Amino acid sequence: MAGNGDIATIEVSLDGEPLRDIIDDHLASRDLFFFRGDLSLQTTVDSCITGGFQPAVVDSYFILFKPLSPGRHTITRRITTTRGTVSGPNTTEIRVVREHEHGR
Repeated sequence: MAGNGDIATIEVSLDGEPLRDIIDDHLASRDLFFFRGDLSLQTTVDSCITGGFQPAVVDSYFILFKPLSPGRHTITRRITTTRGTVSGPNTTEIRVVREHEHGR
């Protein structure tokens, strides 16, 4: 399958609390960005390059969080594909600072 079409489950937690319905919130944006491809790349990269402006897409999952309280937070994610391939768990530690503390 192309892109992320084979993702069966995405498990995400913030500070140990699971987030719900990650896959159900998958949205496709319209008119996000465009590119103008170099015609010399038609034969080696993509035969669909026209040399004019063309719409582009990103096939990914992004999670936006409401503003988090200052301090340390842990985001954990695990992805399973329809073939049973598992990625993760992967953990990211972040530190949220108050605006006036930025840059310290």
